[in-house]
Amino acid sequence: MRFVLDNSVVGGWLLEDQATAYTEAVAARLATDRALAEAARTAGVDVLI
Repeated sequence: MRFVLDNSVVGGWLLEDQATAYTEAVAARLATDRALAEAARTAGVDVLI
């Protein structure tokens, strides 16, 4: 089953102090499932890269 991948989850993969059991579980789920991720928008939205 597909699911939506949110920036707060990705942040947990990139920023060690933001990692949680949930972000680790989502990473494990990607081994067998597909995720949908919205492209980063920069017009009027602050994006941490």
